[in-house]
Amino acid sequence: MILEQIKNPDFFNNSEQNMIYFLQNNLNSFDQVTLNKMAKESFSSTSSVLRFCKKLGFDGFKDFKLQLIRESSISGQDLNFNLPFSPDDSVEDIGLHLSEILANGIKKTRNLLDPVQLEMTAYNIKKSHRVFLFGKGDSRISLENFKNKMIKLNEYFIIGDEYQNNFYTVGNITSNDLVIFCTYSAMHHDYNSYLPVLKDHNVPIITVTSNIHSKLAVNSDIVLQLPDDESFDEKVASFASQTNMDFIFDYIYSIIFQKNYMENYHSKHAKDVYTNSMIYNKL
Repeated sequence: MILEQIKNPDFFNNSEQNMIYFLQNNLNSFDQVTLNKMAKESFSSTSSVLRFCKKLGFDGFKDFKLQLIRESSISGQDLNFNLPFSPDDSVEDIGLHLSEILANGIKKTRNLLDPVQLEMTAYNIKKSHRVFLFGKGDSRISLENFKNKMIKLNEYFIIGDEYQNNFYTVGNITSNDLVIFCTYSAMHHDYNSYLPVLKDHNVPIITVTSNIHSKLAVNSDIVLQLPDDESFDEKVASFASQTNMDFIFDYIYSIIFQKNYMENYHSKHAKDVYTNSMIYNKL
């Protein structure tokens, strides 16, 4: 959370920028940093450092320090999420590097997620008449996977941009429904153009994105944040980002499943048995 917040320079004054510079250059040894040391070496005062900690959502320096140590330990500073392997890597090296970035990405995603927001997401899904999913490219694949799981729990999920007449679909969404956007960049003009209609219809909006300052995220009721580790122009493929999206949706599915664990388990098992029997009988 800290490492993501300090990426936005417009949010901090010059004194706070000095503190951020100090943090970035001392991440690996921050367990040795004291309040006085940080104030002195960032050319600030202890009171300024404490105000900086509170600005980032912490009661004091101790809580701030513990969180930063935890984040920096899994931040993957030496991992290249865009180019996880090189032309000279062996098959074993490729597998090792991929497993490292995927595991690291899931850990970072988990630390960015707020359990209260996840609970609210599950609650909104359960109380909604219909859930409309919007996503493009790789995001769409994650949404299809999520939909496939949720319909087995008797939830009414619809891919909102499955056809070309999206504005007609959006116009028919009501306050009894729910919209979930999944977009790494959250920079799609058409999604932003849906917002006035959705707001006018009082439709709850949940957005999964790495761009929490985007227009889409700011106008959402709940934002589930993805790590911002990949570059659109440089990446080999959406290795980490898609895995992180899948993790978020699997997390939500698991929360919903767990609420009525035995009922959902027996219901899903019965449907699986019936479906398999129909398939094999036809064969």
